[in-house]
Order: sequence, then C-alpha cells, then structure tokens
Amino acid sequence: MTGMRDSMNKPARTFKMPYSITAVAHQNSEDLFQALGLGLQDGALVVLDLVLGLEKYFLEKHPGEITTLAFWEDRVLFSGSIDGRVNL
Repeated sequence: MTGMRDSMNKPARTFKMPYSITAVAHQNSEDLFQALGLGLQDGALVVLDLVLGLEKYFLEKHPGEITTLAFWEDRVLFSGSIDGRVNL
C-alpha cells in the first residue's frame, strides 16, 4: 500500500502559473490527445498537452478573471469570465 502513496506524493510534471488558477477543464480525445485547460485570475488561458507534458497555448483573452472553462467536440475550448463575456 505504501507504493501507491509514494507515487501520489511525486508529481509526474509541474507547471508554474503566473497567476492563481480560477477554472479548470480536462479534455480526453480518442486520438491520444489529452489537454488540461486552465483559466487564470488575470484573464489568460493556458492549455497544457498532458501526453507531451508541454504548454500548448497561452492566450490572453479576457479582461478579468476566468470563472468557467469547458471543452466541446474535441478541441474547442469555451471560457467565461467574471465580466460576463464568453469566448471560444
């Protein structure tokens, strides 16, 4: 049982974000593409490729804090912010 606990204490990969994370969305595609979308307090969006362990996109889209994220139909990312705007 300690082997499982040890593996949980060691992250496979870490990423440092410039601002606090306020929203998260996970996307798992059938073509072996996995992404993690992160909405940040300053309105930026970060998309991480979980298979390669790389930052795929960094977008400065919203003027305020991102409150919600959702992937739709494989690779479209919807984001909503505190000011009521929605981007895709």
